Amino acid sequence: MNVSPDRAALWHVHQLQIFEEVRELAREPVEHPWFSEKETKRIPLLINVGRLAHQKRQDLLLEAFATVHKSERVRLALVGRGEYQARLFAQARELGVEDDVVFLGFQRNPWKFMSRATALVLSSSWEGLPCVLTEAMLLGVPIVSTRCQSGPTEMLLNGAGGLLCDVGSASSLAEGIGEMLGNPQLRAARVETAIAHLDRFEPKNVTRQYEALAQELADRRPS
Repeated sequence: MNVSPDRAALWHVHQLQIFEEVRELAREPVEHPWFSEKETKRIPLLINVGRLAHQKRQDLLLEAFATVHKSERVRLALVGRGEYQARLFAQARELGVEDDVVFLGFQRNPWKFMSRATALVLSSSWEGLPCVLTEAMLLGVPIVSTRCQSGPTEMLLNGAGGLLCDVGSASSLAEGIGEMLGNPQLRAARVETAIAHLDRFEPKNVTRQYEALAQELADRRPS
């Protein structure tokens, strides 16, 4: 089920009021060795943050990751927990990539992991306005996302602020990941564009837009 526009707006306002807190928390140290700067330069590290559930399609992400993994060394970290955790563990083993996949479970501070990743990957079948994309943009993390009917496509400026892939397609996701990892200039350009348009999500701007919409709807009511 998609998040309703007014609920999504309220949630975003709440989230974006802690922009500075997110930046500060992202600077906290990470003990896991994969997240050191030296290690991510040696082996690219993808990250997915969200519930381990059907909507988020981490199963497709693992398929795509396994395809990319065949041609280059890359790692994947999944932050979150959910009803699909056991089957995703098993799938990683079946695909032969378990040594380069880590399940970090629920994290009170996911931003310290996100900020150190090479790219964030969103593999969902549907979304409302996923806060994780705004947070990745805020932290300057390159994004590969499925082109959901709502949310990601608009948030990522139809691909200018992040690489968009077909929904439900592991091959499209693998191609997008490969393109993002293989082209540093592409990563830098999309991050720059995303950061340049972050003001769209500032609380005062979101509030102003909804006030304008409310006024427009009120003006349309018959007298």
